[in-house]
Amino acid sequence: MATWEDGPEYAPVERPNEFSIPDAAPLSVAPPYLQPAADAPSRRPSFADPGQPVAPLAALVPAQEEPRDPGLPFEIVSSAATASESAWGAAHWSPPSGAGTATPVSGPSEPPRTISWDPRAPMSLTAHAPQVPAGYPAPNTPPWFGPAPYPVAPPPPPVTAKEVIRVLTPGLLIVLAIGALIYVLAPITLALGWGLTSRVQVAQSAVRRTLSLAMAALGLVGMFIALTGVLDFSDWWNKVGWSALLMSWAALVALPILAVRGLRSGTRGTRWE
Repeated sequence: MATWEDGPEYAPVERPNEFSIPDAAPLSVAPPYLQPAADAPSRRPSFADPGQPVAPLAALVPAQEEPRDPGLPFEIVSSAATASESAWGAAHWSPPSGAGTATPVSGPSEPPRTISWDPRAPMSLTAHAPQVPAGYPAPNTPPWFGPAPYPVAPPPPPVTAKEVIRVLTPGLLIVLAIGALIYVLAPITLALGWGLTSRVQVAQSAVRRTLSLAMAALGLVGMFIALTGVLDFSDWWNKVGWSALLMSWAALVALPILAVRGLRSGTRGTRWE
């Protein structure tokens, strides 16, 4: 705790009556500082020649055995591990280097026998024809060096009327059939059929393009009939209806052809452009 003895900034505002010494234990004394070089010799050591004779360095080298002559072969001591009958001896055995020498060949259960081998005798090589898998051409023939035959794609399955109806959706065909039978409803059913082309499963773009051309042709026919002077709406609707009826029949013929073409191209269940 700071007191007035530490400076005027620690002096109390009012002068105390007395100053008492706190009843606290004195602090411990720090250990004395030890100089690391205190135990060093007072005189610097000298690295000059020693004052007394010492043993030469060659005398400190341990004694070595007589060096081996590299021209002499190694001495091999036969043991049970290096015998010819053991696995190690069989793996490291080599034929003799002399010509016309007899090498005893013996087995564990047969008497010793000798085999004569002359390295100057020609060796007979027996060539075996390579095994060719079934379905491949014979070696060294023109088909052997040619490219492999390309796999032939299987023919597409036959297209049935049921599948044509399924990919064109029965709703589209029913709407067009109604327009082909009732000329009064033909313009409406033709427009409904164009809207149902989004559910077609094959040749969707071609089907929609066909019905779009039919709707455009029907609009041109309606404009031409209106410009010819027909003022009665019922007469105009009847003539437009007969035109839509003919277009519905044409669509009923063209759409199955497009569907069959798309199915035969191998795009079943997808859109055929």
